[in-house]
This record gives sequence, C-alpha cells and structure tokens, in this order.
Amino acid sequence: MFINMLIMHENYDQVSLPPSNSIKIPISCDMAMRIIEIIKKFDEIAHDRKALYLREEDSPRRPRFNDVMKRPPSSSLVLESNVFGREQEKKKIIQLLMSHSKTENIVIPIVGMGGVGKTTLAQLVYNDHEVCHYFSPKVWVCVSEQFDVLRITKEILSSVVGSSKYSDNNNLNYLQCKLKDALLNKKFLLVLDDIWNERADIWEAL
Repeated sequence: MFINMLIMHENYDQVSLPPSNSIKIPISCDMAMRIIEIIKKFDEIAHDRKALYLREEDSPRRPRFNDVMKRPPSSSLVLESNVFGREQEKKKIIQLLMSHSKTENIVIPIVGMGGVGKTTLAQLVYNDHEVCHYFSPKVWVCVSEQFDVLRITKEILSSVVGSSKYSDNNNLNYLQCKLKDALLNKKFLLVLDDIWNERADIWEAL
C-alpha cells in the first residue's frame, strides 16, 4: 500500500513563541522606537475594542489556513517532460514498494511543505512501467481536507471493480467487505493524495 501524505496544522492564528530571553536580535534605536509605536497602536486598538464592547464574532470572518491553501483535486496523470531531479527519490520509493513480501501491506508517507513536489513524485511512481507491471489494480484517490472514510471507500471500490454501482450505498461495512473480496490475493497499489488529517484511527478505518 502506498500513501502520499501531507500533514499541516489548521490554526495559523495560534503561534507558540519562544521565551523572550531565548533569542537576542540587535536592532537600531530607530527600529526600536518604531516597534514601540506599533505596540502602542495595538494597545490603543485593544482598548477601543473593549470600550465599544466589540467581540471577535462581530468582526469579518478571517479565512482559515486550510481555506487559503485549498487546492484543486489531483489525478494520477503527470507530464513527465516538465519534471526534473526526482529520479533518485522515485527509484528509492519503487525499491521500497517491491522489496516487501506479497502478504505484507506497507505504507510510505511523502511528507513536506506545500509546493515541494509530493504529488508529482507520487504520480511518477504511480505511472512507472515497472510499477504498472507489478501492481494490479492501482488506485488513486485525492483525499483533501476532510478524511471521509465512506467517500474514500466508495472511490477505491469503484476504481477496483470498474463500476459506480455502489455509489448510492452508504453501508460502510458492506462496501468494505466488497472491497476486501475484490482485493483478495492481489498486489494492489493505493495512493491517497493531499491528506491533511493526522488521526491514525481514521486512517485505520479504511
């Protein structure tokens, strides 16, 4: 089993700063005065807000970090002519995938900041000729922010059986039993792209 995983923290407005005495940065007198003025301005704003009984819910909603970073769904297709410098990583992942026993499920996470090429690397592995020959079936699912086990199970099952006849069935146990039967004694490759959820118990529900 192969998983492309992205872990990101959701609350960008909550930042833990180090103790004030742990970092010492030399600054000019002019810069120090500007910082003091800015702090005073913030204090004045905070004071005015209290005086007017303003609450946070009265202000315009600030977009969450994952709203800002939301990207369109991915697919397994990749334009290899536009990809450079990923051959070593690709070979290493393919070697890991094929070095395990046939009865063992393995998970290979690809973790990193947005835009470093995690999805592209997964696409290169997924479309590799050797991988295509070794694994059957292969399934690509774009998970995105909400790790919906029912939806993901349906997408995997539809891809494996080559039909959408289970799309209206919401019985998770039934769907997963069908999926288990469909994958019995098969070497399959599953790519879960754009994962945000860090809860292992939700992943294990698959």
